[in-house]
Amino acid sequence: MSYIGNQVTSSPFITDTYTGTGTQTAFLNMSFAPAATSSIAVYVNGAYKTPTTDYTVSGTTLRSEEHTSEL
Repeated sequence: MSYIGNQVTSSPFITDTYTGTGTQTAFLNMSFAPAATSSIAVYVNGAYKTPTTDYTVSGTTLRSEEHTSEL
């Protein structure tokens, strides 16, 4: 099949699961550094969190805007 531009590629979803202390807001060592905060989906106890409002990303560190025990 021919392509114009870059060839389409795909990769499987990567899931990182963290358990916090209940007062912890920073979770280190994600599997990769996403291109932007909105490039990942974050759920806490099944509830979707809004990028930049509920969490931010810097390199491989995810920082929650609320204290949590699960992420």
